[in-house]
Amino acid sequence: MTIHDLAVIITGFLTLIVLFMTHINTRRLKVADVISDNYRRFDLLLSERARLVELEANTKTREKQIKLFYIRFWNLQSDQFNFWLQGLIPERNYLSWLKVRQQEYELDVEIAPDTSFRKGWDMVKKDHEEEFQKFMESVFEKGPQKTLEDKKWRPKRITLYLNTGSAKILAGYPLNAGQFKSFIRRMIKPKE
Repeated sequence: MTIHDLAVIITGFLTLIVLFMTHINTRRLKVADVISDNYRRFDLLLSERARLVELEANTKTREKQIKLFYIRFWNLQSDQFNFWLQGLIPERNYLSWLKVRQQEYELDVEIAPDTSFRKGWDMVKKDHEEEFQKFMESVFEKGPQKTLEDKKWRPKRITLYLNTGSAKILAGYPLNAGQFKSFIRRMIKPKE
């Protein structure tokens, strides 16, 4: 092995480290961005909900505003579900949000007189993907913890494929330290 070969191996190794660190940091920033945006959207819904209480009862405007509220509310829940499946919302965050949804469902919370949580869900659930409908029904029936433990609802892992010569390595996110060490050993181990 010449110095040039060693320099190529070291450069490749350092490039991989930079690539992995960039991937990890970008992912962390994206997770923070998604969570922040979900909180912002939920805050807007809370403001809208407060305005609904003040609207005059039994008017077409109020009914339309209530339906729009529930469309926005359940669109946010559907987006959160999809972000969670993509691994962009940590499970502990998502679990706490789902616990609130289950409590609202069990208590059938009213957002305004004569308009309940269940009525809102029934009003708009057919407009959402079947997978999301089934997921939320499971949350309401079994509870969030048991639903999240069910393997059919596990988040999909983002994968990164690295081609190095003839080796094709799969590293799932979050990066497994053992996989990384094994990969590096294979990279620097001389061919026999």
